[in-house]
Amino acid sequence: MNIIRNIRLQSILTEAEPAAGSTLAAEAACPWVEGSGRPGGRGAPPRKPAGATSKTASDLASDLEPSDLATLAVLGIVNEGFSTLSQVVSAARSLARPDWQPTGDMLAGAVQAALQEGLLTIRQETERGGEPRLEILRAGTIRLQALLRQPLAQGRGSIGRTAAALKICFLGALDRKRGCEVIEDLSCSYRAELEALRHGRGSCPAGGAFPCRWIDREIERIEQEVAWLECLQADLRRGAA
Repeated sequence: MNIIRNIRLQSILTEAEPAAGSTLAAEAACPWVEGSGRPGGRGAPPRKPAGATSKTASDLASDLEPSDLATLAVLGIVNEGFSTLSQVVSAARSLARPDWQPTGDMLAGAVQAALQEGLLTIRQETERGGEPRLEILRAGTIRLQALLRQPLAQGRGSIGRTAAALKICFLGALDRKRGCEVIEDLSCSYRAELEALRHGRGSCPAGGAFPCRWIDREIERIEQEVAWLECLQADLRRGAA
């Protein structure tokens, strides 16, 4: 099962490395390597990045939150074997366009938090001037799987679409049964949105033909999403995905 191959993520992640002196290259200078908390790390462990939070078991049973997206993206991308910060940034900005365009600082903060929590480690440090390479640890794989299985909160607009895109992209981290459960959760979320739209169409305060046509278009779009998810789920059950 390799959903990533089906959406051509490989081509996204193999873009050229940023030129020396570029903004992305500066972000990839990796201040999080210093004192990252790994064995043999240099210096004192850095402070926890602003907004970075550790998840408890009860947290992981709740809805997926916007603050989880960077962690999900980082762990999912590194789990696919793309391990430098510039690759992580490039991939994360490409997965859910145009709804989600995370900054390099946001993603570097998520990487730093993951290193501190023992979800990622530094696999190797390249020659001088090269980027360190990240590797996901067992705890990181468990966290990734938990984030993928967290239910998707309804009514989140672009955040919901971003979370759905990331969940689909990283389905390969789950076994077939759990992957199907994730798809079913997404389908249920879309069906609830459909029900709300159909109810709202009958009582649209704007009135007139054009507002109704726009709502009809949204209904058609979400129906297509549900049909696509049903096909994906069927493929996954057959082992064809």
